[in-house]
Amino acid sequence: MIYDNDQDKVQINICLPRHDRDMLRKIAGKRMMDDPSKVESAASVGSEIIRKYLDEQERRASKERKEG
Repeated sequence: MIYDNDQDKVQINICLPRHDRDMLRKIAGKRMMDDPSKVESAASVGSEIIRKYLDEQERRASKERKEG
């Protein structure tokens, strides 16, 4: 089965320290203040951070495979 990474989304639950959750909330709030037409949440900010991290890991692994 082939999955489209952008369309096939699943929910996961994670536990973070309260401080980290609050930081994600602050980032989301700042984004909404900067652009009130955007709807942001701590979850959407956290998801974005995780996706960027995983994309970077994938790029590095791909680069290492090409070099090795």
